[in-house]
Amino acid sequence: FITDGMDESGNVFVRNPDNGKIIKGWQVPRWDELLVFAKEVHESLPIYHKYVGFDFALTPNGWVLVEGNWGDFICQQSTLRKGLRKEFETMINN
Repeated sequence: FITDGMDESGNVFVRNPDNGKIIKGWQVPRWDELLVFAKEVHESLPIYHKYVGFDFALTPNGWVLVEGNWGDFICQQSTLRKGLRKEFETMINN
């Protein structure tokens, strides 16, 4: 992670409130494996689902899909303190 954490109310967290670990600098375990799995899951969907927000969980047996959400909603990256509309539009128009 490149920023501290933030909740829906805009409260900033240096440490994860559940486990006390520092958020900024933490790395998702088995990241490359997750990227491959996420691509496989997304490519299995109909082509009109360009933007999907997936939730994944890492289990002792590997990554699993928890859920995917799509629709007319976009969440800006508030922890960076800037919008990412141009970057988002570039990605979904490719």
